[in-house]
Amino acid sequence: MFKSGLARSIRTSAFLKQGVAHPLRKNFAPALTARYASVDAKRGVIHSVIGAVVDVKFPTDNLPPILNALTTENQGNKLVLEVAQHLGENTVRTIAMDGTEGLVRGAPAIDTGSPIMVPVGPGTLGRIMDICGNPIDERGPIKHDKKAPIHSEPPAFADQSTSAEVLVTGIKVVDLLAPYPRGGKIGLFGGAGVGKTVFIQELINNIAKAHGGYSVFTGVGERTREGNDLYHEMQETGVIKLDGESKVALIFGQMNGLYMRGEEAMEAHFQPIFKREDKKEDEYDEFDDRYDEDDEEEDEDPAERKVNDLAYQFLSTETQHFFINPEIRAVFGEKENWESIVAASPLTLPRGLDNVISGVNAPPPSFFASLPQPLKGKDNLTWGVYALLYTKQGEAPKLYIGLGTSADQGVMGRLQNYHQPGREKISPRIVAAEKKGYKLAHSGLLASTPVLIDVLRPRVRARILILETLFTVWFHACQITQGEAEVVEFYLWPRESVAWGHLCTHQAVQDYIRGDLSLTPQERDIVAAVRTTAAQRYVARQRAKDPDAFHKRNRELTQGRRDRDSKRINEQQKKAKQAIKDSGRFTCNHCNQSFSVSRGLENHKESQKHKNALAGIKKVTSTRESNKVARQKLARKRIIEEKKFYCPTCDISSSSAFKKRRHDASKRHLAKVTVSEFFRDEGRDVLLFIDNIFRFTQAGSEVSALLGRIPSAVGYQPTLAVDMGAMQERITTTREGSITSVQAVYVPADDLTDPAPATTFAHLDATTVLSRGISELGIYPAVDPLDSKSRMLDPRLVGEEHYNIASRVQQTLQEYKSLQDIIAILGMDELSEADKLTVERARKLQRFLSQPFAVAQVFTGIEGALVDLKETISSFKKILEGEGDDLPEQAFYMVGNFESAKAKGEKILADLEK
Repeated sequence: MFKSGLARSIRTSAFLKQGVAHPLRKNFAPALTARYASVDAKRGVIHSVIGAVVDVKFPTDNLPPILNALTTENQGNKLVLEVAQHLGENTVRTIAMDGTEGLVRGAPAIDTGSPIMVPVGPGTLGRIMDICGNPIDERGPIKHDKKAPIHSEPPAFADQSTSAEVLVTGIKVVDLLAPYPRGGKIGLFGGAGVGKTVFIQELINNIAKAHGGYSVFTGVGERTREGNDLYHEMQETGVIKLDGESKVALIFGQMNGLYMRGEEAMEAHFQPIFKREDKKEDEYDEFDDRYDEDDEEEDEDPAERKVNDLAYQFLSTETQHFFINPEIRAVFGEKENWESIVAASPLTLPRGLDNVISGVNAPPPSFFASLPQPLKGKDNLTWGVYALLYTKQGEAPKLYIGLGTSADQGVMGRLQNYHQPGREKISPRIVAAEKKGYKLAHSGLLASTPVLIDVLRPRVRARILILETLFTVWFHACQITQGEAEVVEFYLWPRESVAWGHLCTHQAVQDYIRGDLSLTPQERDIVAAVRTTAAQRYVARQRAKDPDAFHKRNRELTQGRRDRDSKRINEQQKKAKQAIKDSGRFTCNHCNQSFSVSRGLENHKESQKHKNALAGIKKVTSTRESNKVARQKLARKRIIEEKKFYCPTCDISSSSAFKKRRHDASKRHLAKVTVSEFFRDEGRDVLLFIDNIFRFTQAGSEVSALLGRIPSAVGYQPTLAVDMGAMQERITTTREGSITSVQAVYVPADDLTDPAPATTFAHLDATTVLSRGISELGIYPAVDPLDSKSRMLDPRLVGEEHYNIASRVQQTLQEYKSLQDIIAILGMDELSEADKLTVERARKLQRFLSQPFAVAQVFTGIEGALVDLKETISSFKKILEGEGDDLPEQAFYMVGNFESAKAKGEKILADLEK
């Protein structure tokens, strides 16, 4: 690990040793434009492990792309890490897909060059695997011909089907009252014990029988017991056959200890930010524990002594005259002057700072989020150095270090300026960062001292200027300057190792001392002499050390200033020219063309193009040129028809080898992914079950907390809508096949306005509500016919007859529901004849909505019924028209169609007559 001269000097008595100037390292601070991800990175090492968050450092600045998978060994077991963020030039932040207990720093991590890959194809049917594609059913490896990445883009609009079709499930209550759209998303609402598992199993069975399709069950964040029970129940009911062909693949991402680590990470990251006022001492325990060392008891504060001694050492360093203003050096002169100001203005430093500046590694950004606020009130007026932490979702935080030396308001007045409209004297880099979406997350003090009498204030301010610069150098809060090489020995850590960006534009010691200080003639002479002598010594020393490098660096600095100025001038010229064009000052109305200068318009009027426009002559393509274009189009068409450059995966033929290579690397080609999408693209109707979609949102919230992002409403991740949309958009119907998703939705505290279920509702095409009240009546499936909805129940989509029958069924059931209170109080005898008929038919409809399931046959002894949609509509129509009025209610319970109910009713009546 990098150790600077400053890090060595803080050990015991080395404070006043003359620092050794280090040359500027070639790889010290690469340009920001060079910080791009690359797939060339192969091997890195584990840099830090905090719960499920693992930072991996690579030897170069070519980082693996975000969402790439890294592999490492943890106690002999393979551990997969997914890249989530880029930190600096050579470090990535990853999320571990399993526990990190036992993972050590320095362990190798290999970039796989792709996202997490999982097996796809028929070999996954009847098997259980985890998120990484590993089998967890103890039945050996999964047989597969190919693997596909778990991250992909949704199908292109051109490939999606625009027709609205009903997916017939064979379940009467669903097909009639809340039909599922083919390729749609259905929300399944239900509590414990209402039959969700049986309902899901029957859907899997019916899709396989009626459509020859496959099903994929994904358990998201639920208990392992539930997954184990589901697997064995599917074996008992024949949905999964160990020795035959199964129709379902299972993927489980169970709830485990990572959930608790997510909560701990959220607390560690955000507790200092949420509690900005009334801080207590135990709020800084996190940093004390991390940087705690066994320091000896001393009368003087060791942190203050280190800061003061190193500040004077920094002041005494020989640098270029423009880096440290000679006026500041003239104020202190001898060390006695410095010590007198130090004694008169003791510092107050945040707890843990001593251990931070003594540590080998840079602190996390949350250290700045724990800095204390200045005390309010005129009696607590202080000057000091403050730090501002700016954050933006998905980006590294940025740091600004400044000082506050107002005679009236102290440092508090300066900090309040950042929170008020109409702010003054704000750094241009802060203004630019706020325009890019950064927001002030926290402001706090790095050092403070009481405001002294007027005669000492200018010298105290000079001291605070030095402290501000020292903290700026330590924490890399300033952009790279020309004097960087002169203070590299004071760096605690290399610039690329810190996890934040910079917002300061220059060092504070470049400022003049503002205040009531009037230099004496002798002090002004010292200023001039120091300025001249320092410049001459510096130039002579650099030239003598390496003349070639000295001249080369001077040329580079000069050229850099020229380039910077010319770029600014060019941008201003472009804006001015565009403004003139937009104004129409120099415009040719015949050619509809604008110019930025009058000379351009004059040259245009003399051109042949303008003369042709005046004469009404249009450009005509020659016959030879037209024939050439036609021949090229014909050749490309012939190559495509011959399928010379053909992609069998996407069924696309390219016209050249270059276009074929570009297609192979495209997202469209890589979109042939995941188990469900593979079966869909094979022309199958796939039923995708997600239990529970709320856990998907919860997992995203935990990962966001682990990455240190500021949460949005109710603690969810700020990218909630984007994350949900990216997943839901992949569930769609193409021209080849469909994915119909049934998603169990958990509603926290029964609050439908919670952001998690509210975001899910926006994507649902239908809702199926399983009611506990209906299940208590013994009616299964316990689907509530009045609360279940579907956008497909429209006469333009399902037909007039279907829509009318469904509406009449719902109307009858609703009337029966409204009459139940009257029946409970007064009884059936008080109802009119019409209401009595409505009640009788409603009770028969209610029981006819029950249905024997094939997967429940082993429990009920009743053979399962898969009812066709036309038969369903016909059966309910007959009941509504009174054809079943002479049959008992029991005849309609647990039957498939009206004919079965009629036969059952006749048998019941016959038994009663005996």
